[in-house]
Amino acid sequence: MTDQTRSRSSDGSLVIPETFRDWDPENLAALRGSVRPRIGTTPPEGIPSHVEAVAALAALAGLEPWEWQYEALRIALSYSPSTALFLYRFVVLLVARQNGKSRLLLLRILAGLFLFDEKIIHTAADRALPRALFEELVHAIEDVPVLRRNVEKIRFANGTEEIVMKGRASYRITAPRQEAARGWTIDLLVIDEAREQRDDAVLSAGLYTQRTRRNAQLWLASNAGDPDSVVLRRFRDRGIAAVEDPDSDPRMCLLEWSTDADPEDPMGWVEANPALGTAITPDALIEELRTDDPQRFRTEALCQWVETATQTAVPLDAWIRCGDPSMALTVPSPDDRVMMAVDVDPARLEAAIVIAVTKPDPDAKTIVGVAQRWVSEIGVDEDEIAAALSRWADLWSPEAIGYDPYTCSGLIERLEPDTYPTEPVAGVKWVNACAALWDVTVNESIVHASDPYLDAQIASAGRRDVGDGTFRIARLESHIALPGVMALARAIYLSLRPRRTFEIL
Repeated sequence: MTDQTRSRSSDGSLVIPETFRDWDPENLAALRGSVRPRIGTTPPEGIPSHVEAVAALAALAGLEPWEWQYEALRIALSYSPSTALFLYRFVVLLVARQNGKSRLLLLRILAGLFLFDEKIIHTAADRALPRALFEELVHAIEDVPVLRRNVEKIRFANGTEEIVMKGRASYRITAPRQEAARGWTIDLLVIDEAREQRDDAVLSAGLYTQRTRRNAQLWLASNAGDPDSVVLRRFRDRGIAAVEDPDSDPRMCLLEWSTDADPEDPMGWVEANPALGTAITPDALIEELRTDDPQRFRTEALCQWVETATQTAVPLDAWIRCGDPSMALTVPSPDDRVMMAVDVDPARLEAAIVIAVTKPDPDAKTIVGVAQRWVSEIGVDEDEIAAALSRWADLWSPEAIGYDPYTCSGLIERLEPDTYPTEPVAGVKWVNACAALWDVTVNESIVHASDPYLDAQIASAGRRDVGDGTFRIARLESHIALPGVMALARAIYLSLRPRRTFEIL
């Protein structure tokens, strides 16, 4: 920062205002993000790096690294001159959102394919992130003939995205599931949005795929986490300890662009946003500061750990992306597959019926929506709900009607016996239903009408881990009643199971 962006006191000493309100607009506009991380590993003096080769490859693909990305790669890709192995086994990258983190990961993956001959797996809680990077990487390769000639094949099908090189190298994106990496031996594991890893299941599975690779790297990339970000917190703590005493953990690399400053202090913006002045403008940060939730601004824009966050069962941002306000439930065609579910909250003050419609087109998204809901200050009428459920079932002819046997048994008993295909979804089935709702949401294979009723419940739906990376949506962990979400998960679960077939003898 130059003297022109500061003011001087009467004795001539420099004064840096602590709030953007006291800054001259021209001085704010002149701010540039810090190239060096605020908390960062420093390689030993004289240690070489692969960064120049990576930068040349990136330039060939039209992806020249920004200054801070070059600096991050310079440190992370340091290597031993005697063994030629990476100096750092673990790389933890923390930076505020929209600063080019994904672009940096793209450069690292590009280098893995064309320079280091690596087998690579890339995962994130929201599968849309690695999918977007995969598509950008494919376009970059296909636009350069000398790169394209080294590619054996590219798979685009959802769930099997992969780039296979003519050598041994390959790049594959996977869902963040413990079993996703099984059967693979990989050199580079990239876990994006690492703040969303709530247990060690994915990490442990990935690490064991690297145990025979002498030059493996694990990259954890994210902005700041919350109290449930147990994996990211542990690695960050290791990184901070290694920065303070490099000999204590010599294979750990931490690169953190963050700030301890007040949200209104522009010098904090500089520390946490290395792309400030290029991809991000001070005006954008001011607008976010004025309009966004203060805790979210600290996490997203300043890379500060906020201790008041809670763990939700379904990522709200992924759910919002699945919304289409123009979508409406309509009576299905004969070829459509229909599932229904009903739920009554234990307090008996709310209830909902949800419908899921699967079209015969295998590429079509499952349509989900609330058919009817009830809210009462004195208690919902189960006779009324049972009658409504019968009418909806008569009109839509569902293959099955899911319900919670602990809260809805009395309601189900009110239906005509043997007339409606009711099915309890509890225990292991309920755990699978919660996983199914998570999967279809992050993979954007459902579409809903952006109903504020469901949106609010998704935002509030808490989870309780049940081991081995599995969880269930927990009413007691949530701030509001969840009949819509509870019914939704059951309808999704039923819609994903194979169709029943009958053999005619």
